[in-house]
This record gives sequence, structure tokens and C-alpha cells, in this order.
Amino acid sequence: AVLMCTDAVNNLKTLKLTNCLGITGACLEPLRESTMIQQIDLSLVRKHYSPDLYPPPPISFDHVMPILDSIIETEGCSLMHLQFPSVWRRHRGE
Repeated sequence: AVLMCTDAVNNLKTLKLTNCLGITGACLEPLRESTMIQQIDLSLVRKHYSPDLYPPPPISFDHVMPILDSIIETEGCSLMHLQFPSVWRRHRGE
């Protein structure tokens, strides 16, 4: 709701989801096709803290990746930094 109320698609440059441990990622829908967003940090933990969370966070690859794809594929994309949750990075290597 916050992303919609602030017109994030046209205004937000940095999004950090530190300590947002209960989200699935569907709430990021308002950022679809954003050309303003420059940094997205989905790591969920603060710098220098262990990325290993128990229980694993519910953030869903299936919810988030189509939104990220729409941002990256949009003409005029400003995204320069993207940090994935560690659980996604770990499963990629399996």
C-alpha cells in the first residue's frame, strides 16, 4: 500500500527490504515497469549480519521475478544495483 500511495513507480529510487521478513514479494507490484528505481535490496538483513534466516523467509521468486523483469526490460531503465535474498542465491547453486 505504501508503494502505491507514494507513486513509487515514478518517485522511488532506492528500495531496501531490511527486516521485512514476512513479505512474499507481491507487494512490489506497484514498481512494475519503473524507470526511476536505481537500487533494490531484497537481502532482508542488515549489512554484516548473517543472511541465513530461520525459518526461511516467504519471499517468492515467482512473485518477484516478473516484476524485476518488467523493470529491466523497460526502456530507460535506471536500475544499477540488485541484491537477491540469500535463499535464492543458495538454491541457484544446487
